[in-house]
Amino acid sequence: MLKVSVVNNSKIKAEFHAFTRQKVSIFKPKVKHAFLEPGEKLDFDVVCNADDASKFNDILHFVVKDGKDKDIILKARGTGSTIFCEENLEALDFGNIYTYKTAVK
Repeated sequence: MLKVSVVNNSKIKAEFHAFTRQKVSIFKPKVKHAFLEPGEKLDFDVVCNADDASKFNDILHFVVKDGKDKDIILKARGTGSTIFCEENLEALDFGNIYTYKTAVK
């Protein structure tokens, strides 16, 4: 999880939209749209679900109404294994198999 802070340093109310470049992304901002009063600060999380043992990249876009847009580069590396099995692999039981028969499990 990544913590993002947005501060309105202007003297007027600010509005922003936050979204990732990729439509289907492992990164999800908890706040996608907000209004900030002058001097107000907003802290929110960007959740990352790196469910595969590979590298992930995306960009978090902030579109600020009547202001400069900002981008944050997001990178993550998943852990674990890309192999998944629904069965318990502690003990494999093939049952009775006749000699010279092929068994797939």
